[in-house]
Amino acid sequence: MYLSDIQAEFSVQLNICGTEGKNHSAYTMLRPNGRSDYYLLYIHEGYLKIRIDGKMKNIDEGKCVVFAPNVSHEVFYPVNEKQSIYYAHVTGTAISESINMITKKPISVFSVKSKQLFSLTFMQLMEEFLKSRNFEDNTFKPTSTVKISALIFQILDMLRPEDKDSCDDVIFDSMRYISNHFCEDINLEKCASNCCLSVSRYMHLFKEKIGISPYKLIVFLRIEKAKNLLENTSANVTEISEDIGFSDPAYFSRIFKNKTGLSPSEYRKSFKK
Repeated sequence: MYLSDIQAEFSVQLNICGTEGKNHSAYTMLRPNGRSDYYLLYIHEGYLKIRIDGKMKNIDEGKCVVFAPNVSHEVFYPVNEKQSIYYAHVTGTAISESINMITKKPISVFSVKSKQLFSLTFMQLMEEFLKSRNFEDNTFKPTSTVKISALIFQILDMLRPEDKDSCDDVIFDSMRYISNHFCEDINLEKCASNCCLSVSRYMHLFKEKIGISPYKLIVFLRIEKAKNLLENTSANVTEISEDIGFSDPAYFSRIFKNKTGLSPSEYRKSFKK
C-alpha cells in the first residue's frame, strides 16, 4: 500500500522513493493511466527508453524525467550491468505549484545543475523517507516532514530544461512581450509562469540571455519613453507618469532623476535650450 492511497495532510508529501539497480533481463514498466501523483525518474547511471509524444526516446545518464499525474508511464529498462535509477513519487499543493512553474508538459525531460549534488540530495531524500515512515500505519513523523519538503524543493530547483534552444526562445519571447507592453502593469510572476519557470529561474535566465533584469528593462523603456514625451509634447509630469505606467508621479520623478541626473522638469528645460 502506497502513501498516495491515503489522503494527503501536507502541502508536500513524498509517497514513495527508492532505487533500481542493474538489469539481467530487459523489461517494460507500463502504467496506462499513470498514477495520481508526480513521478520523478532520475537516471544516475545507464539509460532508459521512455514513450514521449508517441515515440520511444532514449533518456541518458544525468537526465531526470517528470511525469505529471494521471499520465501514461511506458518505460523500457534494457539489460545493463551498470544501471542505477532513482525515483520518487510526490504530491501536494506546493508540489503542483512548483512543478507547474517549471513545466506544464505531461512528460518533461530535464538536465540537472550538478549530477553529484543531485544524486546526493536524492539519496538524502531516500534516507529521510525511511526514517520518517512508520511501516505499521503508513504515516510520517511530523518532525521529519520539513526535512523531506526541503530536499524535494532542492531537487526541483536543480532541474534544467533539456532543450536549451526552446528555453532561449521563451526568454526572448518574454523580452518582446515586455518591450511591447512596458507601459502596462506587468506581472513578472505571470511572465515566469508563461515561460514554465520559477520566478527565480526566470529572473536568472532573463539576465543571462538579455543582459539586464526584467525590472530594469521595464524601467529603462519607461524612462526612454518619458524622455520622448518631455521632448516632443507639452504633457505635464502627472500625465506622462500615467502614460508610461507609473501611478505615483512623485515616484516617477525620483526614478527619472536617479536614471538621468535631472528631474523631469529640468530635463525638459535642458532640452529646450
